[in-house]
Amino acid sequence: MKKSIKRFLCGTLSVLMAGTIVAEQALRMSADASSSQTVVTNAKFTDVTGKYDTSAIREANFNHKVQQTEDVAPTYETRTVMVTLSGDCLADYADGMPVKDFVNTFTGNNAISTIKKEQNAFLTALSKTGISYKTESRYNTLLNAVAIEVDTSHVSYIKKMPGVESAVITTSYAVPTSAGETLDIGSLTNATSVYKTGIYNTDDYTNLNGSENDVGEGVVVAILDTGLDYTHDAFQRTPENYAWTESIVADKMEQANLRAEEQAGGISAHDVYVSAKVPFAYDYADKDADVYPSYSNHGTHVAGIIGGYDENGYTDKDGNAITDVDFRGVVPDAQLVICKVFTDDLDDKDLGGAEAEDIIAALEDCVMLGVDVINMSLGTSCGFSTTDDGDDEGEMLNAVYDRIQDEGISLVCAASNDYSSAYGGEFGTNKKSNPDSSTVGSPSTFAAALSVASINGQKASYFIGNEGTANENYVFFEESRDTNGNAYEFVEQMLKINPTGEFEYVVVSGTGA
Repeated sequence: MKKSIKRFLCGTLSVLMAGTIVAEQALRMSADASSSQTVVTNAKFTDVTGKYDTSAIREANFNHKVQQTEDVAPTYETRTVMVTLSGDCLADYADGMPVKDFVNTFTGNNAISTIKKEQNAFLTALSKTGISYKTESRYNTLLNAVAIEVDTSHVSYIKKMPGVESAVITTSYAVPTSAGETLDIGSLTNATSVYKTGIYNTDDYTNLNGSENDVGEGVVVAILDTGLDYTHDAFQRTPENYAWTESIVADKMEQANLRAEEQAGGISAHDVYVSAKVPFAYDYADKDADVYPSYSNHGTHVAGIIGGYDENGYTDKDGNAITDVDFRGVVPDAQLVICKVFTDDLDDKDLGGAEAEDIIAALEDCVMLGVDVINMSLGTSCGFSTTDDGDDEGEMLNAVYDRIQDEGISLVCAASNDYSSAYGGEFGTNKKSNPDSSTVGSPSTFAAALSVASINGQKASYFIGNEGTANENYVFFEESRDTNGNAYEFVEQMLKINPTGEFEYVVVSGTGA
């Protein structure tokens, strides 16, 4: 099943408990308060909580389908299954020592051999069962696991085989999309300091080492995304002092058996080294060293936000050339490791998507190479923060991210763009038949990840409670929509029913704070 991958917009929510409220429309968050637009209605609402029996309203709107279960015959297909074995991975064997250093020790070499023997034993046992499969990849750094292509009807049997800890059908992620265009400024503001481009302003962190532009010098950031247009002007500037040269990359590849080398059948530092700005680039989805995107520019968009720089300025969203100010990302002097995990192969059934097995392969290489930061602007909405519910895939991925954290690598993940769990659906908002409102996405919800949301918000309707008093607060709500996605304008409809603009409302307990 395809799952959406997006960068999340951030908003605030204040809760109205009682009193008189009026309705307005404005931006939930914005980067500037230079202008504001506010539309005030004449509607007035009075709290009548507890004064009337609302059980009939509850009954009329309750979705009884959620209580019904149906016996549906399972469907099987050939998919990629990640089989995790009960033996330790290299990160476990290293016991606190950096894996990239551990693998070059005598104990590390023995550990590699042990893991390989365990994986060979499993594959041999699987072959003896008569189950047809194809080995896609092996993992030993963050997982002791093999990815196999097999009919999913065999997954239950594989889980019960000796030495198997878990067997999960891997998630396939849909192509990511960028956050929406810059919105008009509203009356609510966010004091976050940003450039005109909306990127976080890091001017306060310049001149740390005496040079004019040294934000990010010596830092290597890995970006797992749709690839990079490395010919773009924003990626041509070479930092004065940088961590990885081509010879250093060659040394790293010689000391570590990268998944990229296994996939491509042997590659050299010359193949993956693009420039001093991009010292390592590999396409884990299409198994080659070409990361130039032909399907989605999302990765280039993300890379520009992180480490882009162009002294000649930039072109804004309206196509205007901005030349009076330079373009710069958050850390313009950082080096970028590009891990393309989304396929753009026109013949691939998962065109534009990313497979979990490719993402894990890229993560393992990031650990072996010793990057400082990993950025993943991808994930699945409605993510869980614990793995105590028997979710084998969640436990497997959580273990991967925990081990990355133990390696001292900062893992930064997008929170999601989905302001509603039904975003992208027919109605664009929640319905009573599908009332889930959890939108922050996995893996950003795991403890080892730093969840990052956009600083731009969207226009949303809200009520002002106790206006003009010390208890003034705001309650945001989403407009319901027709089948074409057009908002119904809730307040205007209410005023048509009662032009006086006075209404009674009930606070329903148990539905939030």
